Amino acid sequence: MFTHYNKNRFNNQWFNTFDRASFALKKGDSSKEVNSPAYIHQKTFDEIKEFITDIFKTSLSQLDINQLVTHKAVMGNLSSYYRTYYQLSGNDQLTDNKVCIAFSLDKDFMIIETGFQIKDFLTYESQNSLLSFEETFIAHRSDFIDYSDNIYILMTKNKKDTFIKAIDFLENNETGFFMDEEVDCYQLCWRIPREDVVKNINIDSEITRLLPCFLEFAQELDKRIAEMKKNAMQYAINFINDWTKSLIDNMVEYQRDRKPDFKNDFSFKVKPDFPNSCGRYFLDNVSGSSDESAHALVYHLLIGFELLEDVMSKQYLAEANDYLDENADSIYMPDYIYEHDTARNILDWIDYQCINFIANQFIKNNIDVSDIYDEYLEA
Repeated sequence: MFTHYNKNRFNNQWFNTFDRASFALKKGDSSKEVNSPAYIHQKTFDEIKEFITDIFKTSLSQLDINQLVTHKAVMGNLSSYYRTYYQLSGNDQLTDNKVCIAFSLDKDFMIIETGFQIKDFLTYESQNSLLSFEETFIAHRSDFIDYSDNIYILMTKNKKDTFIKAIDFLENNETGFFMDEEVDCYQLCWRIPREDVVKNINIDSEITRLLPCFLEFAQELDKRIAEMKKNAMQYAINFINDWTKSLIDNMVEYQRDRKPDFKNDFSFKVKPDFPNSCGRYFLDNVSGSSDESAHALVYHLLIGFELLEDVMSKQYLAEANDYLDENADSIYMPDYIYEHDTARNILDWIDYQCINFIANQFIKNNIDVSDIYDEYLEA
C-alpha cells in the first residue's frame, strides 16, 4: 500500500494532511459505524502500523519484521501516540534486558528511541544499568552529533518523563549530575516536530541513516547490561559459596569435637547471624517448605548482603525487604516473578548453584547428603 512512499515517505499528501484529531479517541467508544471516531481510529492504527513497518523494513532489513509490536499509548482519557518497537532478544534466558528500538508518531512529534522498555520495571535496575547507558552513549555520540539539535535523552524518574538535549547531557556528563538513584531509566531519542518532518526534504535519508545507528546503540547497550548482570550473578554465587563453606566447615568441626559418631548423628540445624537472618535454618530441608530451609538461607544472604542490587529491580528489592520484615523465615516470590520467565530464571539459577555447592561441601566433609540433596547433585 505504501510502496510508492519508499523514496519519500514523509513528504506526501497522506502524512502531511493526516487528520490529527484521529489521534485522540476517548476511551470506551466502541462504535463500529463507518463515520464513527472508533472506525476512523482503527483505520488510523492499521495505516500507521503498516506505514512504520515499511520504514523498519527499508531501513533495518536485518530485523525480523514479524517481531515488531505496535501499540497505542494512552495518556489520561485520550490516545496519545502510536509506538512500534523491536525488543532485542538474546539467546540467554538470564539476561532479558528489555532493551528495544522504537519508532513513534503522535499528533505533534515523530520520535525514534532506543533504550530500556519503559513499561517493564521488573528486571532493569538503576545505577549500573544507567551507567552502562551513559558509557554506551559516549562511545556512540559521533553517530548522533550531526543531529544534536533533535537528539534527546529521555529520563524517566518516578514515572515522569523529562527530555534533556544530548548536548546538555554531554556537558554535564563528567559531574554525574544525571546519575540519580531515583531515575528509572534512560532512552536515547530523535524527536522532531511534525511540521519539521514534513518540511524536511531529506527526512527519509536521515531516517535511513539514523535507524541503524540507533539499532547499533541498542545492541551495544544490551551487550553491556548482559555482561554486567552475568558478572553480578556470578559475584553473588561466589559470595554465598564462600560464606556457606565457612559455615559448614565450622558446623562439622564443632560436632566432630563433641559427638563420637557425628557423621550418623549430624545436626543440620544452624543459627547464623547476618543481616536478614531469620535466626535458624535446617540445611537438611531442601524439598519441603522453604521456611527456614537451605533455600531460605541462600535467599536471605542475597537480600541481607544486597547481592541482587545489579540483578533485580528496585521495586522487587524494596518489596522483598518489606516482606521479610514481616515474614523473616520465608522467601518473597510474588505472582509477577512466577509469571516473568527471566526474573524467575535468575533467582532459580542462583539458588541451584548455591544449593549444589552446599551439598558438595557436606560431601567433602564426609557427610552423606546424597538422599537429601539428590536433585541438586545430578550431573
